[in-house]
Amino acid sequence: QNKWHHIVLTFDGVIEKIYVDGVLDNSQNMMLSSAIDKAKIIIGSSDMRENFTGYMTLMQMYDYALTKEEVVKHLNETKIK
Repeated sequence: QNKWHHIVLTFDGVIEKIYVDGVLDNSQNMMLSSAIDKAKIIIGSSDMRENFTGYMTLMQMYDYALTKEEVVKHLNETKIK
């Protein structure tokens, strides 16, 4: 819909959280193992044939889970005004 969104997925080793525009949208317990042989990280698609359509202006990966405060801070620093 031609609207900018800030989407963050965090994983602390136990819980995966998805934030949309700085608000927690979903969280669930996750395991580190994959049910898919030779699994790869795919940005914008899933093994369930769910696909992303649109543009990404910035993608960052961290080796630690961001806190809610860090997610909101990053949102405010990168938001198009």
